Amino acid sequence: MVIFMLNVAVFDEENEEDLESEINEFLGALPENSFIDLKFATSHFFTHEGEQIFSYSAIIVYKVIRN
Repeated sequence: MVIFMLNVAVFDEENEEDLESEINEFLGALPENSFIDLKFATSHFFTHEGEQIFSYSAIIVYKVIRN
């Protein structure tokens, strides 16, 4: 009996190039046909010192086959 389990991977970086690199590396290591979905979000905030911080994040949903 083959069982499919859903897993997620969460990524968060301070710039979009780093996020892109992390996601591409992760997707490249996934078995064929296991990717299901990707959600992307961006936000920013200011520190107490007035520095603006950006956050680029993504969650990837993928399936894992369990025998």
